[in-house]
Amino acid sequence: MAVKDSKTEQQIKDAAKRLFFAEGRFNATTQEIADAAGVNRTLVNYYFRSRDILFSLVLKDARAAISQRMESFLEKATDLRSKLAHVIDVYMEQALEYPYIETYMITRMHEDIDAAEEGFTKSNHPPG
Repeated sequence: MAVKDSKTEQQIKDAAKRLFFAEGRFNATTQEIADAAGVNRTLVNYYFRSRDILFSLVLKDARAAISQRMESFLEKATDLRSKLAHVIDVYMEQALEYPYIETYMITRMHEDIDAAEEGFTKSNHPPG
């Protein structure tokens, strides 16, 4: 059985994160991700099984990194002004490095709201 190389795995995740959230290519294919990472497409599938799984992992990692940066600073006993300044700095740094991550999250929220409203409408207006 082959051993997974964490360096290659991280290289693929970094390339996917760049394509998805720095370039806004949410529908990038596994081949495009492989090309950006400088690896064979089969390696992307070997490490992550599918593009959707890779996308979910990259999004989860990005959100966790932001949360960690926020929590580590906000836990310190500082004044409100410093805390607010830090929150703004973290979000601005993220927006500059990965400008499309917020776009993706807002789009997903709208899709979730639309789906919920549609379900609510259907439940209150039975066909007939």
